[in-house]
Amino acid sequence: MGDNERLGQSRRFRRWVIAAVVVLLPALFLTHVALFNRWYLSPGNAVEAFEYQPNLPVTNARDVTSEVCSAQVSCRAAIVADEIAVYQFWTRGAAQEYARTLGEDGYQSDWLVLRYEDAGKMTNSDMSYGSLIDAMWTSD
Repeated sequence: MGDNERLGQSRRFRRWVIAAVVVLLPALFLTHVALFNRWYLSPGNAVEAFEYQPNLPVTNARDVTSEVCSAQVSCRAAIVADEIAVYQFWTRGAAQEYARTLGEDGYQSDWLVLRYEDAGKMTNSDMSYGSLIDAMWTSD
């Protein structure tokens, strides 16, 4: 096998590798976004969505992550307003555990937990904080 032939094979191999990377990396990224897009919904996104709804007030919203998210509440982020508190957790399991501690005032939607009065009594026909969060993403 001559030097020119080896050089040609090496170039073809590099082209295939580059083409594979160019195709696979975006595909992997899009798959990740499609499967885990809910994970990126932050308390700030939720509060912003509530502000556009006339019947879902959010007054005096403030980021309380540094005060609330600790060893006791293993959240990633938290925003508290006069009417509602929104917590984001690292895992669905942690969110579920925390929502249980809130009783009827807690509502879990994947990685988010909402705390507001009678959250657990939500009906399908009511527009509530919980139903709006659920509507912000598609179901599994």
